[in-house]
Order: sequence, then structure tokens, then C-alpha cells
Amino acid sequence: MSANNSRIKGDRKTPTSDQPTVIPGKQEDSEGQFFIAGLCGSAGGLEAFEEFFKKLPPDTGIGYVLITHLDPTKKDIMPQLIQRYTRMPVVQAEDDMVIEPNHVYVIPPNNDMTLSEGVLKLHTPSMPKGVRMPIDVFLRSLAADRREMSIALIFSGMGTDGVLGVKAIKEKNGTVMAQEPSEAKFDSMPQSAINTGMVDYVAPAADLPEQLVEFGKNYQRLLSKSVAEITKKPSDIDKIFQIILRRTGHDFTAYKPSTVFRRIERRMTVHKIKDLKGYIEYLNGHADEVDSLFKELLIGVTNFFRDPEAFNALEKEAIPQMLKKVAPNSLIRVWVPGCSTGEEAYSIAMVLLESLDGRPNKVQIFATDIYSEAIEHARKGVYPDNIAADVSEERLREFFTKEDSYFKVKKRVREMIIFAEQDVIHDPPFTGMDLISCRNLLIYLKPEAQTKIISSFAYSLNPRGILFLGTSETLGQFSDLFTTINNRWKLFGRKEYATRREVQTIIPAATSNPIERMNIQARVLRPPTVELAHQALLDLLSPPAAIIDHNGDIIYIHGHTGKYLEPAPGKASMNIFAMARKGLDTELSIAVDRAKRNNADVVIKSVEVQTNAHTQTVDVAVKLITQPEALKGLFLVSFHEAEKPPKARTSKAATAGKSETSRQLSEELKYTKDKLQSTMEEMRASQEELRSMNEELQSTNEELQSTNEELTTSKEEMQSLNEELVTVNSELQAKLDDLTRTNNDMKNLLNSTDIATIFINNNLKITRFTSSATKIVNLLPGDLGRPITDISTNIKDANNGNSLIVQESRRVLEKLVPVEKQIVTKDGDWYIMRVLPYRTVDNVIDGVVITFNDVTQMKQLEKSMKAAKEYTEAVIATIREPLVVLDNAMHVINANKSFYKTFHVSPEETEHHILYELGNGQWNIPDLKKLLENILPGKRSFDDFKVEHDFPSIGRRVMLLNARMIETGAGDGLILLSIEDATDRA
Repeated sequence: MSANNSRIKGDRKTPTSDQPTVIPGKQEDSEGQFFIAGLCGSAGGLEAFEEFFKKLPPDTGIGYVLITHLDPTKKDIMPQLIQRYTRMPVVQAEDDMVIEPNHVYVIPPNNDMTLSEGVLKLHTPSMPKGVRMPIDVFLRSLAADRREMSIALIFSGMGTDGVLGVKAIKEKNGTVMAQEPSEAKFDSMPQSAINTGMVDYVAPAADLPEQLVEFGKNYQRLLSKSVAEITKKPSDIDKIFQIILRRTGHDFTAYKPSTVFRRIERRMTVHKIKDLKGYIEYLNGHADEVDSLFKELLIGVTNFFRDPEAFNALEKEAIPQMLKKVAPNSLIRVWVPGCSTGEEAYSIAMVLLESLDGRPNKVQIFATDIYSEAIEHARKGVYPDNIAADVSEERLREFFTKEDSYFKVKKRVREMIIFAEQDVIHDPPFTGMDLISCRNLLIYLKPEAQTKIISSFAYSLNPRGILFLGTSETLGQFSDLFTTINNRWKLFGRKEYATRREVQTIIPAATSNPIERMNIQARVLRPPTVELAHQALLDLLSPPAAIIDHNGDIIYIHGHTGKYLEPAPGKASMNIFAMARKGLDTELSIAVDRAKRNNADVVIKSVEVQTNAHTQTVDVAVKLITQPEALKGLFLVSFHEAEKPPKARTSKAATAGKSETSRQLSEELKYTKDKLQSTMEEMRASQEELRSMNEELQSTNEELQSTNEELTTSKEEMQSLNEELVTVNSELQAKLDDLTRTNNDMKNLLNSTDIATIFINNNLKITRFTSSATKIVNLLPGDLGRPITDISTNIKDANNGNSLIVQESRRVLEKLVPVEKQIVTKDGDWYIMRVLPYRTVDNVIDGVVITFNDVTQMKQLEKSMKAAKEYTEAVIATIREPLVVLDNAMHVINANKSFYKTFHVSPEETEHHILYELGNGQWNIPDLKKLLENILPGKRSFDDFKVEHDFPSIGRRVMLLNARMIETGAGDGLILLSIEDATDRA
């Protein structure tokens, strides 16, 4: 057995085999863990598995788990079938079986299977046959157990099972491979996995083993070298960040180095690149790889109702608390930063709709992410049918519609959410939020970025707004601004007294600039001398006091209040009534109650407060705070030490005790009478209001009965009309959508052509124009609807450029014949102006279309070519030696006068004829032919080639030939051949 048998605990089982297990160290990480690969397929998957195992070496050091959709009523023979194609042991998985490398485990029929600490666990399927997702179930557990040492391979199959598992694997930095869909018997499963954008390799099933083995080798090589590399050369990572920034506009310097590097390392492994320098070069040459790295760094993995217990706490604990604050008809605002493909935002929308339960509140959710493709996917609201594993049947019926193998979020839910592209680190936050859900984003960021984001959340939230974080995230230094609703699931409420101004002063402290942050902290920690003096005077002269709300909860304490307040036994509480010492509790309740009822200051004199060893006499003052605005409605309770009243002299202690008891009973009776009197007054006032309201309701009821009769008679009429309106509205909406789409298409088409275009109607009034038309005609957006005759132009014309446009437009409207003219502007630009009739779909003339095509460059080129031609002809004509111009086929293009004169030929006999045929073949010289056709193309020129020949017209001559190849730029070269008569020198 293998060395991993030591991992067996209790009755955990390991597969037995006579074949020894080979575990190469190259596939294990530093902790001895090895890769585990989930091989997933359904219909047609057997053929793909056969091709895969035929090419797979038996000693890769990877453990393989085969997950397929099996018939639960039939015996499984998959292990026997797979065993034919591999030398590795193939066994059917059992509960508590330990996975070993170089072994294959096959899921048994009618079971779900998960992985925990390298041990397989079998479960009875929770879903009925036909909607089970065993692949997602296993891959999710594989990702959680093996993290970056997890591999998913998706083969031929029907449906979308595996999509959620692929996302979970990528979230943990694992690896995903998929069979080439065009090669798969059924391409639905691999194609669905590829559509997530998270597949690292796509190849035919027979090629995947090679990719798998090569991946393992590269991974181990990088694992041993890359950490040292990143430590020595952080500038390389900065270069990668700069490349991403230039390509995408997004900065990743706020991300934790370990998070970033693991994903860079993964991409290097995919492309078999050994070091960061090589990967930087690869990024510079492959823009698509920059996009892939950007997508991988985003870690855009999510699912519906992620951590169901957390959403249960949100629904049962946090949202009810939030709804107590909001008015019945107010708008509830929610922000979901880092929303990825939208599952989190839609989950919160569903929970809010269920929690409102008929309340008239409207909900608006802002869901943001920096990845535009994820935002686009979220807007569509289309998800694979395997979301049934995360969304209950009731919610699927209520909030989704089924379309083929997908679920689509209903329109009423999609309309609640505004998806937008936003960088939560650098862009300004939304404000006035009642709920912010940012889960599992902060864990990937540096502490400075976390601080900045949490401070912006505190600023964005309304008082008592809810903050929903991931289970591994904390509030950090801002915990004093929030109350804890559920610490396990990270639900927090922003304290009501933490005003936006107070929160706003914290935001600059979240700067990522260390020097700036130190300066800010210094200003906060070391206040000016005046403020220190002010504080000292307060401590010396002002009495101990506490600020409380209407419930008695203490918001702020000044001075030493221990003589009067102490923590109550049991659950910790900051309520002043619970903390009041004996003797003070009753009087304090009376004073606060009077202050609330009368909206006036209340002072109670000479209250006996019992301390640890004696009693203390104190005057209690309760003041309603009206200024500043942030503290309005709170109460200031202050304690002033007073002298004890003189004790009555008595010789009997019993009499004193009775007197004290009588006094306390008298005070309690007085307090009770006051409360009773107040209650009776409130009850009498309520009775009068109810009596008046009852009369009004009776009158209103009579009116409503009369109105109800009228409404009943018109109900059927309204229902019929409503049906007609709905039908018409649907048709109009469809036409409006088509019109909007057509208008957008037309606008984009016109702008993309970069052709200046003006539309005018039969009355010569402007109906539309493109932006480029403003270069020729002085148009402004407000000129729509104005006559073209009122607009000046930049056309250079002897009469008037405007008159030219008007004249040609009227001519086209009259004769319906298009007009085309060349015009020049005052800036010297040339255009071809075309005026065409504007025809409607009904073939009705409704104006003209005027277009201006810029031909300035063509005019300049034409002028340059003409000048060059004249120049060349002049040069050739002035040369005294015979000169001839040939093309690649040795046809004579041109010759100078000296050539015609020397050899007694005419242009008609020479031009466009082959050189060797001129003068009865007098130039058909083999050596010359060899030079021109074989040597010249390689050397590009030759000089002083001596030709001695009998020319029919001039006799025997000795000629020196010089030739040059001339590139024309059109792909065809010319040959310039000069001839010098050297007979006299021979």
C-alpha cells in the first residue's frame, strides 16, 4: 500500500490492488497534498473517458474521481469499463474511502458524493431524479477541500451540471479543463463550462492528459521558484499591474500580493512560462492574455444565496430592524459592490420582496462591478438550471421563468436593480443607502484599501442602515460606528448617532498614502491648544453627565459617573435606568418621564443614592437637547453633588427606619399617581380624537358606499378597456423598442461612416445631421428644424456656398435626379457633394440627403502624381544617352528621344513591345537576357555591361549597358536601362 495509508482514521477505507502505487513527489505540494481531479460527464461521456485514459500515464501522482449521471435503477459497470484503458486501480467509491494518488474512484448510482479532508462521503440525493446535480455537488466540495490543488475536467454531456462547480474551483484558485465542444458527442456541458470564461484549457479528450501532466510539472517548478522571485523583484509585479492598467484602466495595486501572485502563477503555468520576466514579455505581445489575467484577478465567483444561514440571518434579524426605520412609502436603497454576474444582488432583491410582505415600499438596488462583461451578464438575468441547488422551488416559481435549460429572472425583479460599472476602491460611493452587501471582496485587498472601503460604507449608510460582510471580514477601526446584529454572519447596523459629518471626517484617514495618513492621524490625535484648554475646563467645572436617547440608552458619558451609575448584573447593558444605583433609579425615571412629557427641563433635589459603603446626596437635572441638530431630541442627564439634609434628632432608631420607609413609599406613590394622571389625560385625549374620527369615518363610509355602487357598474367596462389597453400598449412598446433600436443603428451607422451627411425635408428644413457635417456647414444642435437657407457654410464658391446647396437641393426635388459635384472649402479641403432624393418606405419623396465625401488626400495625391510624372518625363527627355524603361515582363514602357534617334526607330515601333523583339530581334542578346532576367532581380543593378552587336540600321556597334531596378510601391518593379555607344573606344 502507499505511504498515504497513515492518513486513514477509524474505519475509513482505502482501495486495495495488487498493483503498486507510484506517487511522484513532483505532483505534491510542500505539505504533502496532491492534486485531485474530478472527471465529469454524462451522455456520451464514456467515449470521452476512454480516449482520456488511453493517453493518461499511470504515475501522474494525481487522484481521479469520476462523476457521471448514472441510472439509479441499474447496476453500474463503469469501473470495469474504465479499467480496460488504464493500469491504475479503478474502484467504485464507498463511504469514508480515502483518496490516494494514481487511483480512480467512480461514483456509485443513486448517490451524491462529496470530499472532506481527502475522504469521500456518500449522501442520499436530496433532489428528485432529473434535476440532480451530482457534478456540482462534488466539485464544490473538491474546491473547498483541495483549494488550489483541485482540478475539474468537463467532458461530453447534456445540461449545465458542473457550471457552479467550475466557478467554485476557480474561486479557490484551482484549474479547469474542458473537452473541445466540437469534438464532444454532446457539447452542452463543456460549452456551458467554457461560457463561464473560467476554463484554462480546451482540447480534445485525447489531448487533455498531456495538458494535465505538463500542468503538474510547471506548477511544481513555479512553486519552488516564484515566491523568491516576487520577493526579489517586486518591480516585475508592478510592470504587470501597469500592463493591466493600460489595457483595462483598472489598478490592482490595492490587492494582496499573495492573492495576485497565485493567479499570475496560474496563468504562467497555463502557458508553460518559467519566470515573471518571460510572462511580462508574453503579456506585452498578447492582449488577449491581459484580458484573461484581468478576468482571473477579479475572482468573479458567486452564486445565489451564498451561505444560506447568512441570508437567513439577514432576513430574520437585519431586515426587520431596517424596516422599522424606513417610512411605509419611502424608497429602500441597497448597494451591492463587487456584484460579479449578479447572483448576490438578485438574492437580496428576492429576500427584500419577501420581507416587505405587502408593504408599499419600493426597492432600488445598485449593483456594481469593475468587469463590464459580468455586468452585461447580470443585466440579462439568465442562469443555468442548476441554480435549483441554491434556490428553493418556491423562489424559482415566484421570481424566475423557465426557458429551455435556463432560468431567467422575472422582469419585476430585474427592474429593481441598476447594474453599473464602478471601481469601489477609486470611484465615489453611493449615498443614502439602507443596506450595503459587500461579501468576500475585502479579504482580497490590502488593509489600506479595506479601511478606505469600510469608511466609504459608513459614509454611504443611513443611520441604522445595515452592512453585510463576508464571514472572514471585519470592520477594523470603524467598529465604534456600528452595532453588531449577528457577529457570526457579519451583519452590522450603523449607529444612529454617528452622523454623516462625523463619518465623513474619517474618510481621509483611509488614504493609501502613508505620509498623508500620518499627517491626518497627527491632526486627529494632537488637537490644537485651544481645544485642549477647552477640554480641561470642561473636566474641572462641568458635573458628571450622560447623553441618553428617549429609551434611556446611553450615547455619551462625561466625567466620572461611577457614584451614580454602575453596570447591572447579567447581560451587559448601557441603559441608564438599568445602571442607576439604588435610590436614584425611581427618581431618574420620574425626571426623564416628566422631561419627555412636558418638553421642559426637570430638576430633582436631594436624592439619596446608595453607594458601596454609604449614601450620597445628589441633585439630578434632565435637559432636553435642541441644539446642535445632530443631538436634537436627546436628553442630557447631569449629577450635581448636594449637601445632606439635616437629620431629625430622635432617640429611637426604629422611628428613623419607619420614617425612611414611609418616605420611600410616599415617593413611589407620588410617582404612581403622576403616571396614572398622565395616562388618564392621554386616554381622555385619545377618546376625544376617536369620537371625532368615528364621526368622520361614518360620513366617509356613506360616501364610499355611493362611490362603490358607481364603481361596481363600471367595473366590467373598465376591465374590457384595460384588456384593450394592455394589448395596444404591448404593441406600442414593441414598436417603440424597434424604433429605438433602428434609431440607434442609424445614428451609429452614420457616425461610423465618417461621411458628413445632412437630411432636409421638402421645405428645406434640417431634420438630422452628423457631427462631421459641422466642418462644412456651420450647424449647431439647436439648428434642427431651421431652414438650410439660414445657415452659413464654409464652401468656397464665387456666388455663395449656401446658395449652391439650396440650388442643387431644389433641382433634385424638382427632377428627382441625383447630383454630384466637387467642392472646395475655405480651408482648402476638397469634397464630393452628392444630393439624392430622400425616399420613404412608401416610395414617397420627403426631402433630400446631402453627403460630403472628403477627397482632399486623393486630390493631393493626384496633384503629386501629375507633378512626379512631368518631372520624370523631363528628366528622361534631357538625358543624352539612349534610355529605355522596361517592366518586369521586359515590355518597353517608355524611351527617350536619343534612343529613337540612335537606333532609327519610332515610338510606335517601340513602346509596349518586348525588348527582345525590337528591330527584328536586334536586342535578343543571350547575355543581356540573362542579366536582365536572372542576375538583375538579385543584384538590383549592373554597370558597364559590354555588348558588341551588328545592328541592322546602324551597323556593328560596341555598347555599354547600365541597368537599375526601381520599386514602384505597387508590387511591380521597373527596369531603367541606359545605353552608351563605346564603339570609338573599343
